[in-house]
Amino acid sequence: MKDSIAAPKDLWLKTPYANLVRYVPSGIYFSRIRVRGKLIRRSLKTDTLAVAKLRLGDLEKVERQRIEIQGAASSGNMRFGEALAVFRGRLVNDNSLKPRTKEFRGERIAALLHSWRGLDQTEVRKITKQDCLAWASDYSVKASPPCVNTCVATLRMTMSSVAKAHKRKDGTGVFVIVRNELALQPGLAVWEAFHDPKDGKVKLDGETVIEFPKLPDFQQITIKVLRWEERDKQLVIKDAELVT
Repeated sequence: MKDSIAAPKDLWLKTPYANLVRYVPSGIYFSRIRVRGKLIRRSLKTDTLAVAKLRLGDLEKVERQRIEIQGAASSGNMRFGEALAVFRGRLVNDNSLKPRTKEFRGERIAALLHSWRGLDQTEVRKITKQDCLAWASDYSVKASPPCVNTCVATLRMTMSSVAKAHKRKDGTGVFVIVRNELALQPGLAVWEAFHDPKDGKVKLDGETVIEFPKLPDFQQITIKVLRWEERDKQLVIKDAELVT
């Protein structure tokens, strides 16, 4: 079942807890929270009330951080520590990972921040190729290859996707730009994808984008770049294909 759905009101059952509802046909609990005016209805993937309540609290924290970081990303001022906060939240709530895997990744995050002073306060767009190479050269002397590789993977997986609607100059409606910030190793790139709301890939509430195609969160990806440009000393990908 998709996280964002529409259904008659009688299919939803309120619970004793705020922001927590139950979808009657399946018995699955969903969050129903509003963050900065945006309604988020998302499956908690359980039919047990106690478990749903715990997951709701975690989800609320992650979503509020995500909305804040989206604002920072759209203004071009996202700091590495802000993106890392969302990464940590997703890591904690990823039930596909074993506890030891989560613990080890957390240890590597701490090692990355300890070995790269000031990284958490650095704007992502200002992390250069030279910065990454300098850090890697120094850290590889002090740490084992598995530890170095895991830290590098964390750098590569820290990314974000945001979308914004823009009015057409001819007044015929709007178009949507989905902006994916990709943390490479080394460096940073931005992949901008243009969408017409009529193509069915984006959904608007007025001029607010509430649904849009996203890249996999914090996962390594491969793309085929078809067209790109350099803008303000940053690589901007204008046309690309995701390689599966």
